[in-house]
Amino acid sequence: MSYGVFETRGLEFQVDDGFTAVELEDGVDVEVEDLDARLLARGLPDLNGAPVASWAFARLGALVGGEDATRRLALDPDTVEHVDDALFVIDFVVRASGAPVAKVQLQGGTIGVALLGVARDATAVLEAFEAALLAAPGEVAVCRVLTLDPTQGADAPIHAYGFDGARYLSPLSSPRDGANVDPAMIGIGKKAAATDPVGRLLECHDKLRKFSATAVRLADSHDGTPDEIRDAAAGVARYFTQALPRHTADEDESLLPRLRGLDDALDRELTEMEREHRAHEGPIAELIGMCHALSEAPERLDEVRPELKRVAAQVDEDFGVHLAREENIIFPAVQRLLDDEAQNAIANEMSGRRNKS
Repeated sequence: MSYGVFETRGLEFQVDDGFTAVELEDGVDVEVEDLDARLLARGLPDLNGAPVASWAFARLGALVGGEDATRRLALDPDTVEHVDDALFVIDFVVRASGAPVAKVQLQGGTIGVALLGVARDATAVLEAFEAALLAAPGEVAVCRVLTLDPTQGADAPIHAYGFDGARYLSPLSSPRDGANVDPAMIGIGKKAAATDPVGRLLECHDKLRKFSATAVRLADSHDGTPDEIRDAAAGVARYFTQALPRHTADEDESLLPRLRGLDDALDRELTEMEREHRAHEGPIAELIGMCHALSEAPERLDEVRPELKRVAAQVDEDFGVHLAREENIIFPAVQRLLDDEAQNAIANEMSGRRNKS
């Protein structure tokens, strides 16, 4: 199945999952492990310590279509490939005048970004690829890319990776600071907090993933101190009691009324979003109750562990599907279909919910 295409310096780069039906009988190896250094040396914008791979994927998203970057770049839970320390792997067939001249693979992750493969003129392919990325280095696509976390092996969970329109994101850490970062998706660098509604909603999702993961880790913990158990449980209970209802109201009361009726396919997604919000209420209430109990009596962890593991896993799984739908379908629709006035009104309503005494 073929995906996006871009042209540069007389070469056509076509994103192609698995080099479908393309043969290349001769050529020389392309192996450039220092592609990040080359890109930085040739004028990449300041990334505030974010991985070059994060920018490279976002830039490719702009080249091949922007809004539908995840599908166009073949990066979804069914097609993403896990190779060594790579967070994403994108196959390209390169053609000149319609004939294939190279098969190359872009591998990106916290270790860097590299272009590997085989080509009849490796130098020309490399320089053309760099030229395409650097033609407008500040222009990037808004993307929420589902990828594997390579630190956790073949059964790694899916996380988001890329650029969300306000900041660079990674489930791991910057290759230039080596810091240990929570596997839950967080912002990289020193960007200011988002002020646009979609950026703020994505920040809410970051927190939701963080506290959902905390609940799962709490259920699996066997060596935590009473204070650690108490603090973790209290934090989870507080988030799901106070912050999550505000976020749900943001979507049900501010987004949904403004988006409904604008597109039939989108209406179906909005209905499903609303249904899932109601379906989440039962498991969340169970989770809050158990975490309240543990915040007061951490010694009960072994007693409640089986039920806590069950409900924490259910909440984590349910929100994994739910957040992906919102990030890949509903949030882009906000940016595509609503004008600045409507988006500003949503942001003001969100602020109002958080400023109430």
